Amino acid sequence: KATVSVLNCCRSSTMSRVADLVADLLATLNGLDVGLGDAFEAWVKTQLSSVEELHGSDLDIVKECLESDFLADRALSLPKKARAIGAIATFVQPRQRDALRALLCQRRLRDAPAAREEPPPAKRQKQEQLPQPKREPPNTIYMPEAEPPAPVGWGVVGCGAVAHRFARSLQHVPGAFLAAAWSRRPASVAAFAAEHGGGVVAAASFEEMLNVEGVAAVYVATLPDSHAAYSMAALRAGKAVLCEKPSAPSGDELEQVLAVARAERVLWMEAMKVPFYPLYKELARRLRGGDIGRVRFVRAGSSLTGVDPDHPSFRPDLAGGALLSIGVYGAFLATDWLGPAAAVDAAGRVGPSGVDVFAAVQTTHRLPGEAGDAQAQTYCGLDLLGPGEAVLAATGGYARIHEPWWNPTRATIQPADGAPAVELELPSQHGGLYHEIVHFCDLVRAGCLESDVVSHRRSLEIMEVLDGAKASAFKRERS
Repeated sequence: KATVSVLNCCRSSTMSRVADLVADLLATLNGLDVGLGDAFEAWVKTQLSSVEELHGSDLDIVKECLESDFLADRALSLPKKARAIGAIATFVQPRQRDALRALLCQRRLRDAPAAREEPPPAKRQKQEQLPQPKREPPNTIYMPEAEPPAPVGWGVVGCGAVAHRFARSLQHVPGAFLAAAWSRRPASVAAFAAEHGGGVVAAASFEEMLNVEGVAAVYVATLPDSHAAYSMAALRAGKAVLCEKPSAPSGDELEQVLAVARAERVLWMEAMKVPFYPLYKELARRLRGGDIGRVRFVRAGSSLTGVDPDHPSFRPDLAGGALLSIGVYGAFLATDWLGPAAAVDAAGRVGPSGVDVFAAVQTTHRLPGEAGDAQAQTYCGLDLLGPGEAVLAATGGYARIHEPWWNPTRATIQPADGAPAVELELPSQHGGLYHEIVHFCDLVRAGCLESDVVSHRRSLEIMEVLDGAKASAFKRERS
């Protein structure tokens, strides 16, 4: 409870109570018997279920705090103390339970050095003076040396804006490093490699990048028309692939990619960042836990104006259009909450260049074991300005993900029974791509072939919505 309060204080920037709250938590920790490892783990998990997963970037701060006089050390800022306590709490995540026990159950209380038998006076002069054990303050928590994660080297194909965002987030991922990059424009590759580290190889070809020593994973950050081709080439070279959305220009091409991934037995995942945000994970935990009943309607969208007419989104030969560039997010949200679409209908406009510049999409979803269908309404555009929020309507209330919902950091849950609304606010770390990179690196280390969060099936469901929407909207446009 104290840690949750600490983190809430951090989010609201009211730090005056942090020291007292940290003291409360430390008092609780110190009052626990060292033999209560499992009980303590269960207690922390129950009390701190909303705390986001700890990543290695927090470990140094935790260790620094624990090895100091935690509360009295004025060199440590209050936000840093609060972050350390929050990080300690997140050891209860499944992959870190051993670390929890090591950190909190191997705690030693050394109020005094162990007693030693005094040697006879006649022999004392012949003995070397033994070093006195260092006295430690009572109730000290010791952190063992953390096992460093196995390294995951990355090659990046495409050196545009999203690739730069990826590289900046990658710098904060424990055990991950940028090994090589390649683009069809040599100047952009050289600039990219220079900006993101002296050891990054500016490859002269895609094949050279794949063969750079240390490259275990490839991030495909090119334009959508080439996503499938680069994914398949990297998979055939035995490299795990994180492919930017949309996963492919069409469902047929995505099927080809997944067939190669299965044949080569190599990891492939669509880079859909939304479900890895701490806010989205917490919202999903609450709603899927039944806080407001079953979600049966999804509404979301985004539409932009002022897009440069020369932007690739307006080029049909580069798989442009509002649906593939923006509508992919709405297709994810609909299928994530309602499952695959049973029917897709859309209306929209095709611009002068031949791509869809606006689309309104209606999907119908069957809910297994439940009477009646569920629906989703999404929209996307390149020439209208529309708000970017999302609504999840359920049988016992609704949730609103505030703008921009595809980079979710704030949400409101409004129960239908008159209870007060629940406001959630959880910031992301190190840019929007950091959390999905951490997840993907964990998959690589575990030898997984697909993600359990953005599965192959989910990517296919997204493409089914986009293919159906394009066919429906273009048919209406032609008629």
